[in-house]
Amino acid sequence: MRPSVGTVESPLTAGLRRFLPVIRRTSLLRFCKILALTVLFVFALFPVSIGGVAVNYIFVLLPVVVALMHGRLRNPGEMLLLAIAVYAAVFFIASLYQYEFASDSARRFASFAIFMSVFSYAFMTIDEPKIVAFKTALVVMSCYLSLSAAYSLLTLASTNAVLGFEAKNLVGTQRVGYIYLFAFWLVYLDRQQREFWGIARYPILVLLAGGLLLTFSRSSVVALLASAGLFALARQGGWLKRLDVRSVANAVMTVAGVAIVAALLYQVFPLAFRFFSVRLFGLFADQDQLITALVDPGTSEGTRLYIAFEILEFVVRNPVTGSGYLGPWALRDELFGSAHNQYLDVLFRTGPAGFILYVGMLIAIMRHLKRSQEALYWGMVAALVYGLFHETFKESQGAFIFAVLVGMAAQAWRDRRDARRRRAEAVGTLPSTA
Repeated sequence: MRPSVGTVESPLTAGLRRFLPVIRRTSLLRFCKILALTVLFVFALFPVSIGGVAVNYIFVLLPVVVALMHGRLRNPGEMLLLAIAVYAAVFFIASLYQYEFASDSARRFASFAIFMSVFSYAFMTIDEPKIVAFKTALVVMSCYLSLSAAYSLLTLASTNAVLGFEAKNLVGTQRVGYIYLFAFWLVYLDRQQREFWGIARYPILVLLAGGLLLTFSRSSVVALLASAGLFALARQGGWLKRLDVRSVANAVMTVAGVAIVAALLYQVFPLAFRFFSVRLFGLFADQDQLITALVDPGTSEGTRLYIAFEILEFVVRNPVTGSGYLGPWALRDELFGSAHNQYLDVLFRTGPAGFILYVGMLIAIMRHLKRSQEALYWGMVAALVYGLFHETFKESQGAFIFAVLVGMAAQAWRDRRDARRRRAEAVGTLPSTA
């Protein structure tokens, strides 16, 4: 019988064998963390309203739990601390001098607390699992809402209900269009989401496009077209200078794909196409009709113009605080139920100083996203266009999205600060804290 021959295991193989359980355990823990966060974020994105007021602010629980677990808050950076201080000052000053609204003190405080919730994620670490879960939750919730809208419309049609443009009130909504836009750009551009969804991303894109149509919100279509046009210019702005077969082929394939998707959606939802043909493209094609709509306060366009002038007049009379977070309640006008514009809403609630800080935060967020999160960047471009016609980040689900984006910008600031500190320590300009 031949004696057994022993084999010598290399140190590398032995080390790898000991490390594999750690890899598996770490991957499993990371997966469970992403899954749990995704479930939480899906619930945070669910639109819940009472009396037309969004009330789902469950997302604030996460930073509270993290703070209690770790016993500390992260530094959000000087700019955000300044913004928090200014917004708090606006609240206290308005509470003191706008005595005619003393009966609305509870409403003012509630609006202030809701507004400040967008800073909650800036005080905790925003790591990769949270970002992955955030992106996945946006896609999952958008798919659910799209399917729900499609089911509602097709159910109404199957009951032989007489459906015309009143489907806008029965099925459509202005509260979720910008969520679809974020999800659309994530599925189209984000590497992680493309790999996760695989070939299913193509029907998901069709589903999201259908969901945008079924909002029956002109803002949704305008924002999608605007962001797509700007994206095409950014990606292919100089394509004429370097014209080649590949660029032409890509352009042809893209146009053909869009045409196929549009034809498919037209077969399923012809009513939505007729709606936008008349209410959007037909309106802007007829100059006389557009002018009439703008000067008539009873129309959607005229109401927005009327509200804009009312807001600006109020802010001129209250240049320090605006309405002090009261918003529409400050005007007591039956036509004024909403600012219908995210930027005017912030100006109205916080005054010029608060508005300038808000724009500064938007710029900081966009700069960060452009450097490291292309898909979220283009989703934000679309949301900013959408905000010209409706509130976005004022809604509870919008506040959650903005809170995560603010937290990502704050985390990027902390990472740059820590990197500078490490470089300084490496060259000996700072004493080592190891």
